[in-house]
Amino acid sequence: MNTTTKMELAALAAGGEENCNTSGNASLMDVLEARLSRRSMLRVGIGGAGAAVLGTLPLTGCGGGGGSDAGPEPITLGFNAVAKSRADRVVVPTGYTATVLYATGDPIAADTPAFRNDGTDTGYETRAGDQHDGMEYFGLNDAGTSADAGGSSRGILAMNHEALVDQFLHANGTTPNPRPVAEADKEIPAHGLSFVEVRKQDGKFRYVKDSTYNRRVTPNTPCAWRGRRAATR
Repeated sequence: MNTTTKMELAALAAGGEENCNTSGNASLMDVLEARLSRRSMLRVGIGGAGAAVLGTLPLTGCGGGGGSDAGPEPITLGFNAVAKSRADRVVVPTGYTATVLYATGDPIAADTPAFRNDGTDTGYETRAGDQHDGMEYFGLNDAGTSADAGGSSRGILAMNHEALVDQFLHANGTTPNPRPVAEADKEIPAHGLSFVEVRKQDGKFRYVKDSTYNRRVTPNTPCAWRGRRAATR
């Protein structure tokens, strides 16, 4: 265990909090405290307050600590709800936009062909895996030559590919059990991790297809283990 880890554990044991925000950006609690008084937060609940602040939505009735305790103050959301829909697309309120940054099958190497999305694609070792899950952003300096915790225009996006929608990975859908080895061999590398470089251009982030930082880690990726071996009899 390194010294930093020991100090963090000691701080937690003493009732402190681990600082997970090493960037120059404000923490979530800093933003909440700037927008809401503690009294108002108790009235509306942390869930509603957090959702409103995270969406950078205007709030009403959330003052700077004054007012009476007669009852909860009203809170409103600053956008119109979207209509119910069964369409296979992301729908956002008027005035908002949603943009795809890195989708299943996107190539992360210059010689990997574009994703056809018809079940015939192969080579997920150099494509985005399926079922994007947990993500973490690691900032780079503007030149892309070193890590920069405060870098907000260029960085490495790491994400987990947790599961599959199997039937879409094969031209004719999945084969009933027993599954063919060829289908399993194709599905295995669609799990794992992606590390892709992203850059902000014209105010929007885009991933860099041919970046030397791009990498997939799959269940087939070789791993090297170092350290003491457990005693065996």
